[in-house]
Amino acid sequence: MKQFNKILLGFLSILNFSACDSQNTVSDEVKTLREFYSSYIMENAKNELDFQKIDSIKAIYCTDELLEELKNSELEADPFLDVQDYDKTWAENLKIKKSKIGENNYQVCFKVQFDKSNHCLLISLKKEEGKIKINKVKRIDN
Repeated sequence: MKQFNKILLGFLSILNFSACDSQNTVSDEVKTLREFYSSYIMENAKNELDFQKIDSIKAIYCTDELLEELKNSELEADPFLDVQDYDKTWAENLKIKKSKIGENNYQVCFKVQFDKSNHCLLISLKKEEGKIKINKVKRIDN
């Protein structure tokens, strides 16, 4: 009986460790998205834009594949927010959560003040050179 209890305790310890490890992965991904969107929104909301800094932010947080795709497309709105104007308050009220669609997808939402609507995006993440990066962005209805 003591042997069974030791095995059971060992098994439960492994399960607990695995659950904690997967929770840390999710929070690392959410942290990455929060860092990107906060810095990206704040930089774009400035009166005088520093395009070199904006490009630097994108280079840090986006895959080469996404950056190449954006470079070769004609855009009518910002590809990361689906907007044409920016508001600093969006960085303060970001809501980020794991999406029910796909394994590496997250939902990023922010409230647009002028019409009180929630703006939501589906973000696909991918590891590139050992770092979590944004690989795809799609506007979704909330």
